[in-house]
Amino acid sequence: MAHPQKNPGQIPGKELQRAMNGLRKSLGTVIVDLIIMDLEKQGIALSGGSSYPMKQVEDALKKTFGQEGGQLLADNVRKALEKL
Repeated sequence: MAHPQKNPGQIPGKELQRAMNGLRKSLGTVIVDLIIMDLEKQGIALSGGSSYPMKQVEDALKKTFGQEGGQLLADNVRKALEKL
């Protein structure tokens, strides 16, 4: 069940971190760590109290992995968020 968010429509960085950790089994630890580092380079900090629109996360993933790869990863992040 999703936790209440301070900013509706936004994903708290800590929840995004938990969702990314949930992808470690399917993507592998090294890949997830690299994705997290890349998101942070693009201004999406997973630690701390900031929240981000899913669109911003999706756009960052598409910038790195291209349209199709970014969309696939964004879909996986959404599914992982739903499981929290």
